[in-house]
Amino acid sequence: MNDGIDRDPQQYFKRANSKVPERGGAKKVRFGETPTERKEHLIAQRERWADLQNAYLERYQHADRVDARSLKAQGIGREPERHLGAGQVQRFDTDQLQAILERREAERQVQQCCDERDSVIDVTTSLREAISERDTLMLKQTQKSDPEQDAVSGRVFDFEKEPEKLNALVSDAMKDIQEEIDLQSLVNDAMAEFQEIHQEMERQKERARLAEKQRQQEKERQRIAEQKRQKPDKGWSFSR
Repeated sequence: MNDGIDRDPQQYFKRANSKVPERGGAKKVRFGETPTERKEHLIAQRERWADLQNAYLERYQHADRVDARSLKAQGIGREPERHLGAGQVQRFDTDQLQAILERREAERQVQQCCDERDSVIDVTTSLREAISERDTLMLKQTQKSDPEQDAVSGRVFDFEKEPEKLNALVSDAMKDIQEEIDLQSLVNDAMAEFQEIHQEMERQKERARLAEKQRQQEKERQRIAEQKRQKPDKGWSFSR
């Protein structure tokens, strides 16, 4: 914190002296007196940093975006990655780095499959709603036309003298048949989509299982690497 006292660079980073500030170093900024205030400041800094990154990603036409929220707040069910420092990453061998990359790719594919599944479900739901709305409209039209049919039910048409009426009836009948065919085609398409959804969910479960297996393998490799780092092999020793 810049408290307005002139200090040389060496003194600036020394321990602060509350009684005689000019003899000590500058105090550190606490960003709040309580843990709640400091947490709120940290969250605000993360959001500001994410907004800044997204602004530059958009400026340079990158599709990726940064979200400062937690995975839980974003509705993502995967386990958060363990933060690995630069020193630990440098000690990883090729197999460990490859396992991390494979796990990330598997999780990305699982998330992509979930998005595709949700998209198909939305389309199918919209189709069912459209069919239901169509059936309701047809029922209302039928009920509305019943009085008109009652008015002409006692009349007998001579279709040889009035062929246009016969053509109209045939056209209406063919239209109804075509609508039934179209409806059945929509139902068949919906059933095929549901079957594809089921198959994709099974494939997704398998990918999730493989991703979990890779995650466990990676944790085991990290545990072994940590043990080796904490307890290095000193080699064989012989005593006489």
